[in-house]
Amino acid sequence: MSAGGARAAAALFHSERLGLARQAAGLRKNELAERVGVSAAAISQFEHGRANPSAVTLAKIALALGMPVEYFARDGRPLRQANAAAAFFRSLRSTRQRDRTLAAARAMFVWEVVHLLERHVELPEPAIPELSLPLGAEREAIEQAATAVRDAWGLPPGPVAHVVRLLEAHGAVVTQLRGLGREVDAFSCLQGRPIIVLWREKQDKARARFDAAHELGHLVLHSEAESGNKILEAQADAFAAAFLMPREYIYDQLPRRVDFRHLLELKMRWGVSLSALLYRSRTLGVIGESSYRRAMARMSSEGWRQDEPGDLGVPEAPTMLHAALELLRERGVTVETLASEARLPIAVVAEIVGDSPRPRLELAETDGVEAAG
Repeated sequence: MSAGGARAAAALFHSERLGLARQAAGLRKNELAERVGVSAAAISQFEHGRANPSAVTLAKIALALGMPVEYFARDGRPLRQANAAAAFFRSLRSTRQRDRTLAAARAMFVWEVVHLLERHVELPEPAIPELSLPLGAEREAIEQAATAVRDAWGLPPGPVAHVVRLLEAHGAVVTQLRGLGREVDAFSCLQGRPIIVLWREKQDKARARFDAAHELGHLVLHSEAESGNKILEAQADAFAAAFLMPREYIYDQLPRRVDFRHLLELKMRWGVSLSALLYRSRTLGVIGESSYRRAMARMSSEGWRQDEPGDLGVPEAPTMLHAALELLRERGVTVETLASEARLPIAVVAEIVGDSPRPRLELAETDGVEAAG
């Protein structure tokens, strides 16, 4: 980090970028202040644009946050301030506000990288239906919404082969991030283009697929709703269940008495958890409440609530952003190039776009370069 770079960034200091970077690092104002050697009041002044840090102080801030000092310079790049209220989170009762703010800030980095990629590569157009339902919508309306999305996307009868790839093919950006906290299973937000963030450490394929379908439910049902409502979370769960296990296809396959051997076979066929199958069985009236409770008690006693039998293999991984990067690599554009242009740490950009080779999706260069096949 050069002294000249710090001076130039300080002269063009962008106060909102400081708040975003601090939130993405998971630091409170007083924690950052302690690392930098200034007061918490000074950090607050910087973030609200009431004062600008000196070049020396900004260099210390950048070092403390692990960011290039150039990131804090105003340069005409668009910025959407992190807002946890604009993102939908699961497990709301156990998710700390600090973790939610951190995750939402990280999503803004995703948005910045996507905005940058779209200057060079044509990503699939967003084609996620918006079927906003009222807060008190009946379950039947949610079932119909899930069916409508499957029909709009031309899905064949039966299980969804690959939920993440399906979302990407219809224009949603899906990425996997680390360090979001165990309470943040997944979350989604609308930043012009739908963004779905999955927790990279989650290695249960069935539950990760349900997470992705749950976030699709928010994007379809709640595009104009205020997040943070347990009713909306329940609606998204109901949508995910109906989307992954449509009533007309699975009803006759569900056992009329709880039979874990049969349920395990259905798990392998449909790519959903035993818990989800039991819940769906109760919802559709295939089993009663008492049978459901006994089955879940058995799940608990066997330790299956945390570690179910029936390994479905490696969780689904997103490919769209990595495919875009591969197109650019053919023209000499690397992760390092993108990080420099985005003024973000290389590790952040690498994580967002995928840090290992993956199969390509069909994308097209905006200037006519041949699409990936």
